[in-house]
Amino acid sequence: MGVILTTFAFVVLLACGYSWGQTFYAVRTVRDQLKAIDEGLYPQAYNYLSSSAKAKLSFREFVALIEKNSVVREGFLSTFPRQKTVGSTVTISGVLRGYSQYSTEAEYLLVKEGDDWKIDGVEWGPPRSLQD
Repeated sequence: MGVILTTFAFVVLLACGYSWGQTFYAVRTVRDQLKAIDEGLYPQAYNYLSSSAKAKLSFREFVALIEKNSVVREGFLSTFPRQKTVGSTVTISGVLRGYSQYSTEAEYLLVKEGDDWKIDGVEWGPPRSLQD
């Protein structure tokens, strides 16, 4: 009985470790994009998008979305407590906080392109005061 429980626990840990590893690299992709945006490196930030996302969203439209949201444009902290892996896609969601006293909800859909995670979709909510 002890061997069966130990084996089961080991399998569960492996599965959790694999899932965490997948979301870890996806979250890192999002944070790298946010860093590029914060540094004003919009072409670099645009390159974190998937091919299909770029087909739907031009570089000019991407920049307009960034400029429209002060928290995204000048973010300094991100937390993504909700992460879900389904096959070769990862959905992560959480909160971005700007240098000012504002934050915004964020949700990202990432897909694998080759060996890299790419952002296939993003939704940024409107900025809201942290004092509300």
